[in-house]
Amino acid sequence: MRAALEPECRIHDYPGGAVIQAGANPQLGDTWRNDIPEAYRMVARYTRPIRFEGYTDGLFRVPDGLDDVEEALSWVRRFD
Repeated sequence: MRAALEPECRIHDYPGGAVIQAGANPQLGDTWRNDIPEAYRMVARYTRPIRFEGYTDGLFRVPDGLDDVEEALSWVRRFD
């Protein structure tokens, strides 16, 4: 993981696993314009093969007329 993501991203180990820090500082982007910081894209590419997407329920409440599972998948895929 370090070889694939560093030095652009940092890996922080902890007893239960690791946290990936995408870039030195948080960055703004705009998913509607496909303006996603490259460090965020790197992490998304790296984690995509192991990312959980088998939701049967949504992650959060959504307005009537929206599918909560589809909205959850849109959220976890937002940096792809």
